[in-house]
Amino acid sequence: MALRTACAYRTVSTEAIAVVAVVILIHLLVEERARLNSQKGDEEGEVRETRAREREKTLEAWQKWEEGSKGAWTRKLIPDVRK
Repeated sequence: MALRTACAYRTVSTEAIAVVAVVILIHLLVEERARLNSQKGDEEGEVRETRAREREKTLEAWQKWEEGSKGAWTRKLIPDVRK
């Protein structure tokens, strides 16, 4: 799906194409949802804060993609996944 979204070739690494297409990798989303399900909030504001905090953790984990050896050009063009 990310390849089609970014109109890229299949030789582009999974990590790089996910950043270009702004698609968080599924294993990171699964971990985020698991953390959210383990925490129960009572009030609307508390739930919103929890979601924002967990999304920030997910984005921090996603940012670690740049430690790999693939996607050197993408790292130069998009140094921060939050933007």
